[in-house]
Amino acid sequence: MRPLHRPLRATDRGTRRPAVLAYNTLIWQLEDARFERTLTMPSADQHGVKFRRTDAVVTVLWDWKGASDVKVKGLDEGAKLSDIWGNPAALRPRDGGAALQLSQSPVYLETRGPVSIE
Repeated sequence: MRPLHRPLRATDRGTRRPAVLAYNTLIWQLEDARFERTLTMPSADQHGVKFRRTDAVVTVLWDWKGASDVKVKGLDEGAKLSDIWGNPAALRPRDGGAALQLSQSPVYLETRGPVSIE
C-alpha cells in the first residue's frame, strides 16, 4: 500500500522547502503547549493566539495583509521573541512593554505570564 503523502523533508531534490522548516519551528515552539485563546487584536488583519506550557506562555502573532505595528504590554525580563525559523529576534522592552512589527510570517513571544496587545 502506498502512503497518502510523501515524507516531510527540508529539501527535495536540492530544492529548499521553507514550509517544512516553518512547520518544524511551530512544533518546537508549541511542544507540550495547550491552546488557551485567540487574542483580541487592534486590527482585523492582525492575529494572535495564546498557548500555555508548564514553564511559559507562548503568544503567536502575525498580520494577514503584511506589515503592521502592535504594542505588547506586560513583558517580563525573560521574555523571548523568535521568528518563523526559530531565530531569536530583537525585543527591546521598555517599562514592561515593547513595540513589535508584524508581518505575514508568525513570531513567537515566550513569557512567564500573559501579555496584552494594543
